[in-house]
Order: sequence, then C-alpha cells, then structure tokens
Amino acid sequence: TASVEASPFVGVLWSNGSDEPVISVSEAGEYNVVFFGQNGCNVYDTLTVSSLPAAVLNLGADRILCSGSSIELSAGNNFNTYDWSTGDTTSTISISEAGAYSVSVVNSSGCSASDVVNVLMIEAPVASFTTILDNTLTVTFIDATTGPAVYSWDFDSDGDEDLALNGTVSFTYPSRAEYTATLIVTNLCGADTFTVDLDLRNVGFDGVNAALQLNVFPN
Repeated sequence: TASVEASPFVGVLWSNGSDEPVISVSEAGEYNVVFFGQNGCNVYDTLTVSSLPAAVLNLGADRILCSGSSIELSAGNNFNTYDWSTGDTTSTISISEAGAYSVSVVNSSGCSASDVVNVLMIEAPVASFTTILDNTLTVTFIDATTGPAVYSWDFDSDGDEDLALNGTVSFTYPSRAEYTATLIVTNLCGADTFTVDLDLRNVGFDGVNAALQLNVFPN
C-alpha cells in the first residue's frame, strides 16, 4: 500500500473521488489530484504508482522423516535473503529431527514472505506376533508389531493375502496340517516380515483323550 499526501490547500479532489488530503492506494496506476487554492487558482498533478513483484513462498505440505535419516527443505532460489528458524541463511537446509521449521525470505524488490512446514518422524516398522492355539483349528494371533504400518497377513503360506488388519486377529484353518503364518508390515520408512511355523496335526486329540480317558498301549 502506497500513501500520497497533498499540500495544504483550500480543497482537494482525487481521481478516485476522495477529498481527503491523504489517500491510501493498493493498486498500481495513475492517480490525478486537483488542489483548490485560496485565490481561485487550482493546481493539477498526477502521481504514478508502480507495483513491485510480490515474494511468493511455499515450502509445501508437511513432511515425513524416517528415524536415522535426513531430508532437505527448500525455499527456492529466487530470493535475495533467507532466514530459517534454525539460524541458517541458505536456500535449502538439511534436517534430521522432527519439528516445525519456518523461513522468511526477501526478494530483489524488497518484498518479504514467510512459510512454515511441520516435519513428523516415524520409525520403520518391526513385525512381530504371538499365537494362541487351543483344541480347535482357530488360531489367535496377538499383534506385537512396533511402529505405524500397513498389515498383510498370510496365514496358510499360500502366498496370498488373507487379511489386512492390525491388532489381534483370528484365523480358522481348514484341516489339521502344518502351516507357516506370515505377517508383512510396511510404511514409508521400510518393511519387515515375521513368520511362525504352526503344527496343527494333533489339534483336538488332547481334548478327546481327556474326555474319554483313553490309554494307548503298544501291542
């Protein structure tokens, strides 16, 4: 916004209709003014207001930082000065910690701008689970994975995804046999796999034996 001031005459009239001695303008262009003198003589003048290119800054969306790594934040190369919240004065900075990072810039016209970006740190996931087997073919898988992740369960070792849920889950097997249960977890920072071998060949026989009180002897 530019301000212009007229000398103290009897009256003033600007081309935008204002009769105030001081006007504020926010658009470039020519502004005409008439100064009415006490002796009937009027003075005319024209003021040209030019606009300077604004400083346009955008650090982008919030970022994800993987633990143990670093990322680069860039404010672009079209500014004269840079003032980061880290104390750096370069166009780009490298960071390895989570937090809010801001920068103020000034372009060649002296116009300034600022922006802030939030950086969130996450860990690469570590897959893990325990199992609970009873006297049925339904097995309970108790999730012990660390780190946020997308889950993919393969309960029967056929290579196909059976379930994509996190937390404690259950699966009923079709028959008494040996299986390998696999959990794959992934996020932006990596992936991990955890497997457990399951032997369900004798599932249920202990319960039958206890109920019937069977004793098996060699011939």
